[in-house]
Amino acid sequence: MAFAYSFFFRRINSSNLGRIAIAIGLGFGIGEAWNIAALISQLPEFMKYPWYMLFGFISERMLVCIGHAAFVAVAAHFIIFRRAIFRGVVLGMLLHFFGNFPIYLAHKNTFGLGKDVWSVALQIWVAVYFLAMGALLARMAVGKKWMANLFRGKMKCPECGSLYRRPIFRIQPFYKSYEKCPSCKHWHLVSAFDDDKNKSSISVSS
Repeated sequence: MAFAYSFFFRRINSSNLGRIAIAIGLGFGIGEAWNIAALISQLPEFMKYPWYMLFGFISERMLVCIGHAAFVAVAAHFIIFRRAIFRGVVLGMLLHFFGNFPIYLAHKNTFGLGKDVWSVALQIWVAVYFLAMGALLARMAVGKKWMANLFRGKMKCPECGSLYRRPIFRIQPFYKSYEKCPSCKHWHLVSAFDDDKNKSSISVSS
């Protein structure tokens, strides 16, 4: 245990907590998805469907990976930085609970709303909850100015080292962005999680 603390925990800081949480949360999400997929594969009624008919399951599992990353980030923040182990564990569990609780309410048909109403309510809740967990994760990974960094923050060019305001028009798949540095005129693949002090962005010169 002492070795784990010395080797792993001491290397966690505010700049890499978000990335570590994403890695751990992704591991949880993949493990959970694999387990559920293994259970479903044993049911004969699912054998007749091609894999693309399970797109709903696949997309829902992808959302779970983001949620688990947020749970880990919150718990790790309190456990490592504030030395509040109990609070960190409880807050992580509460976030997980709030994500699943509406499903329980829908199963019990709480308030007698009916299956159709609960189906729509759950879709709205999943979307809102996913955005909230994504925002929480970005806040803990980037800081208070995460939205400004994501859209129009400053970026350090990984090639020439100059600071520039991120362009409005750029190619941005998810949190990565392929954008042009106005100083060296080269295009680079950078990350919204990299602030102007981070030099670890991947560069591709044109």
